[in-house]
Amino acid sequence: MVLNKDFFTKQNFDLATIKRYFSKAKSNLRIARDSKEPEVKFHFSYLALIQIGITLTATRNYRVKSKDGHHIMIIENLSEILGDKDMNAIGNRMRQKRNSDIYGEITAITSKEVKEYMSFVENVLKKSEEYIFKQKHLL
Repeated sequence: MVLNKDFFTKQNFDLATIKRYFSKAKSNLRIARDSKEPEVKFHFSYLALIQIGITLTATRNYRVKSKDGHHIMIIENLSEILGDKDMNAIGNRMRQKRNSDIYGEITAITSKEVKEYMSFVENVLKKSEEYIFKQKHLL
């Protein structure tokens, strides 16, 4: 896999850092699960998705550069690593919904959407955990 050098830079990561990144993803998803508010559930699910992508990128010894469009690249890379094109499509729908909510459009996040997105991120987390363990024996 060739990564876009505008968004990723080579960097070695130790096991402790990768575990810390993955733990943060799990923590964000736990916050989403525990909340009663659909918007909180949605936003923390999205944060978990991005953190999972950062973690898997780190297992390949790359760091994500923070710049316009980097979430798109994180989601795309996550999808490629796990070999699931649907992941890219659903992840980008979440990103677009989140951007609409943050940047001023009136966006209602329904309980049904939240349930579907949380289920999606839970599945991504499970696949990522399996990938990391299988490929790197890190967790």
